[in-house]
Amino acid sequence: MVRKGKELNFDDTIKCRFYSRKNYCKQEWEYLCNELNVTINKISNGYLWNRDEFKIDVPLQIEKNKINIEYLISLTCFGDNIEDEWFIVYLVYELTRLYEELIVHMEDGDGCFLLIEAANFLPCWLKPDNADNRVFLSQNCIHLINPDLISLENDLDTCSAVKILIDNCEKTKASCEIQKAIQKRISGYPEKIQDNFHTAIVSLPQEIATILKLKPSLVSSIVNTYCNYDMFEAKICQEINYKDCIDVSITFTKFLYAMLLHASLRKNESKPNLTAQDEKKKVLGYKLTCGYELIMNQSTQDIFLSPEYKKFLNGLTKMGYFRNNIEGSQEYKELLEKAKTNFLTTECPMNKHIYSEISKIKIEDSFNSMKQQLLLGDVELTEDDDHWLNISPDQLDEVLTSKFGANAIDKDKAINSAQNITSALTDFLKKNSDFEGIEKTIEHSEDNKIEFDPDQFTKCLDKYLNIVTSNDTIEVSDDSEYSDMDDEVSQQVDKDLCSVLSYLPKSDHNTVKNNLIQSIKEEGLSGPSSNILKTIGINKTDLLDSDDDE
Repeated sequence: MVRKGKELNFDDTIKCRFYSRKNYCKQEWEYLCNELNVTINKISNGYLWNRDEFKIDVPLQIEKNKINIEYLISLTCFGDNIEDEWFIVYLVYELTRLYEELIVHMEDGDGCFLLIEAANFLPCWLKPDNADNRVFLSQNCIHLINPDLISLENDLDTCSAVKILIDNCEKTKASCEIQKAIQKRISGYPEKIQDNFHTAIVSLPQEIATILKLKPSLVSSIVNTYCNYDMFEAKICQEINYKDCIDVSITFTKFLYAMLLHASLRKNESKPNLTAQDEKKKVLGYKLTCGYELIMNQSTQDIFLSPEYKKFLNGLTKMGYFRNNIEGSQEYKELLEKAKTNFLTTECPMNKHIYSEISKIKIEDSFNSMKQQLLLGDVELTEDDDHWLNISPDQLDEVLTSKFGANAIDKDKAINSAQNITSALTDFLKKNSDFEGIEKTIEHSEDNKIEFDPDQFTKCLDKYLNIVTSNDTIEVSDDSEYSDMDDEVSQQVDKDLCSVLSYLPKSDHNTVKNNLIQSIKEEGLSGPSSNILKTIGINKTDLLDSDDDE
């Protein structure tokens, strides 16, 4: 479900459509939808969603295309935490294993992201521009509708694709390599849920501490609200009443904890006085308090009187959702109630939805009971070590190797030797270039020798410098004298430089290397020397590492 909000980015949204091998009536679709959501809740019990909770809905209005086919739908924004997206993939795999009649199509802002994960094992015929309606999940497997079943030149609509898959279940199964690539990415669930948690002691006002103890999942919305608030909301944080705080243990995901911990602390007069001993818990508590107050500052008017709801209702009316029923009739009321439920779960702005949830919690009996319990100190305080925030170079190399494989270039090879660097630079300077860059297709014979004429070289440079440093405004056409001169000079400079390098004694190779390294160090993060090295396939960091060892 995707609730609207200023922080919403549809590139971070995963869309799933659930089709069936069976012909269901309306009531059966609704029953299946409820069953699937119950199963999802059981499997994901305790999972802390970064933004939206994964939920399946019956569409209010099925799109009217050339061919209609019924389905269930899920639209979930996972925000910046990519792990939520892959947990959803795991959940869908489990659903297709438990409910064999399901056929699921998944995509996000990048398209069919499952193919991206298995990119190294895809058949040659499968491209991003022909993958529409050809990739599905069914019976715990990836299925690809290949060109043998329907030509790539033919437009493939959803209805036809589902029928092909039903009739050719075995023929559409993807290769073992593709299956294993996806399974590897989602391996470890549901046990991995606990590994993604981090518990920290936080100093919070009594009201907020009580609410987060009663409903821990609200911490996601509070953290995201604080980390995404803008300059127009900054005034609210300047009026925060950060007093009467108590220490409580709050469970975050590691992603949320890192995001909150490293979010900038805005300057204002009400910021608490911090000491080295309790700085972290008060900073975290103050940030959570700001996020909470930003949410509670939302308009207290009825959600169904808001402009968002009126716009939503007008859209349904134009779509023909109410089927020409008279306003106030029994069927109209039933459709309206269904629309309101859909608005609350999918269309309602995020903060207004959270505000509504918090307001309900505050009037329950459990609120006062938990508040007293916290004041008496009856709740145990626990905290996890956050050493995982710091990663060593070896650990980073291990992560990158496990994700992308070993480096194609062996570091033990003499890639950074003086002779190899000089040779690579010589080959680079021998290539022709134009405004589009180096012409890599041109090969030069090793037998070709270029004679170096110092007088001619100096003369060419003088001509070139006179053109560049002239204060006069010159209009140069393609066939002008200056254009010819420029091309001639540029080509001659290239040839002369190549000639100089070709006659370099091998004993001077180390000198060339040392000069290059010194240039790179002095120029900082980027510059001419490092750019040249990148072009010939040598990384600046590898070169400096080899030098540091010396």
